[in-house]
Amino acid sequence: MTLDMARPRKEEKTVSLHARVKPGTPDKLKALAILLGLTHGGEGSTGKLLDKVADLVTEETLGLLVDKNKGDG
Repeated sequence: MTLDMARPRKEEKTVSLHARVKPGTPDKLKALAILLGLTHGGEGSTGKLLDKVADLVTEETLGLLVDKNKGDG
């Protein structure tokens, strides 16, 4: 038994997300993830990228976005 097999893999609780986007969007998101160092299996991880974006969302940042959008209408 190798060391990797002896150590249990850290299990992360995740959910699946499906979104309809423009044709070039997945490649752009993967490229952005790579630039930010968010990779999995040598590719850009859009899941990790979305998790980072979600981590930035707070009541304060949501309030700023809502206030900004009210002024645009």
